[in-house]
Parts: sequence; C-alpha cells; structure tokens
Amino acid sequence: MRVISGTCKGMPLRAVSGLTTRPTTDKVKESLFNIIGPYFDGGIVLDLFAGSGGLGIEALSRGADKVYFVEKDRQVVRMLQQNLDFCQLTAQAKIMKLDALRCAQALVATGCKFNYLLIDPPYKIAAKIPDIVSHLAEAGLLAGDCLIICEHGEETTLPAEIGERFKQFRQTKYGITRLSFYRG
Repeated sequence: MRVISGTCKGMPLRAVSGLTTRPTTDKVKESLFNIIGPYFDGGIVLDLFAGSGGLGIEALSRGADKVYFVEKDRQVVRMLQQNLDFCQLTAQAKIMKLDALRCAQALVATGCKFNYLLIDPPYKIAAKIPDIVSHLAEAGLLAGDCLIICEHGEETTLPAEIGERFKQFRQTKYGITRLSFYRG
C-alpha cells in the first residue's frame, strides 16, 4: 500500500495485519481519485472507518486542506498516526478515536461542514451506509455540494438516492469491491 499521487507520491503506508481492517487496494484508490479529480479542489474531508488512513492520506497528498479520520480500534489508530507522521501530514489531520456509527455529536463539536465524505465500512455492515450518510446530513455536517464516495462489497446494493439530497452519479466495480459516488 502506498500513496499514489501528490506531495507524498510513492510513500509506503503500513496497515495492521489480521482481519480487523481491509485496506483499499492501490488500484481502487487510484481509480477513485481519478474519478473525483475534476471535483477535487481542497476542502475538508471526513474519512469514516479510516483504518490505516490510506484514503484520507491520499486526499491530503492531493491537496485537501484537512482530513478528519474516524477510527475506533486503538491499534489501528496507532498505525494511522504512524502513517501520518511518516508522510509529515499530522498538522493537516485530526484523528478521532470514535465509533463511526455514533460519531455525529463529536463531529458537530468541530464546527466543520465536510466537502468530501470517504466511507469504507466493513463490508458486513455496508448496508448501513445510507443511514450513516442521512444521520450526518441531518446533523448539518455535510456541505451543500458534498461529494460522497462509498466503498462496499458486491453483495451490497446502494440506492440511487440517499435522502432527497444525494444522488448517485457513478458506480464502478473492481473484483468484489464497488465504489459508489454521490453528489449533493
């Protein structure tokens, strides 16, 4: 696993071994950022179920102003911090050791409206993505033109719309992995 492009291009990222995380492959990550490239211009990113931080770190490397990483596993949070330190991106990052399913209240306290939402839950709970997005939107955390990128398994079908506001504009597949893209 490595940073694909930007200021940290080529830098290796570490992941916790075992079954607690499933890092996004370099191929999927590269495709994701190629797709959102025309829409990506600075801004504040929320990386839910951040794992070792591959997606959020890629966003920082490509010019995001700040990334909030939400991850609940203590060991994974330590690895995420090491990856941020190694890439010298700590000043632009905020790690929140929280359960991504229950983080809205703590995120409201930041005063942020997120321009991008990267959401990559364990595939077994990916069907909850619409509920999570709706909850964040109801809490006022997503900017009006928020771009949402969801990584999920092939067994999960996400709706064409989430709430009345977010409409799916693209879905791609890579083996058993799906990326669904929504725009506010």
